[in-house]
Amino acid sequence: MSSRRSRTSINVADEEIIENLVFKLQSLLPTQPNQRNKETVSASKILNEICTHIKSLQKEADDLSERLSRQLHSLDTTGDVDVDFIRRLLQH
Repeated sequence: MSSRRSRTSINVADEEIIENLVFKLQSLLPTQPNQRNKETVSASKILNEICTHIKSLQKEADDLSERLSRQLHSLDTTGDVDVDFIRRLLQH
């Protein structure tokens, strides 16, 4: 009997930890005005949003990396570089 109680306590504690972590992750998502805090959203929907956002950030980083590589290659071959582009890149 005591093993059942401890398992239940652990499960509840685990669920609280997971809920807290999902809430923290949700706070990192870009918010849409008037959408957050008005409705309860399931953890699975929040996790899907987080995954989508991470994929978007990865694509953006890849695109910026590719653009920077082209600029550096251009600098090597022609000595010409888009200073404004590098300035904008560094401001991100």
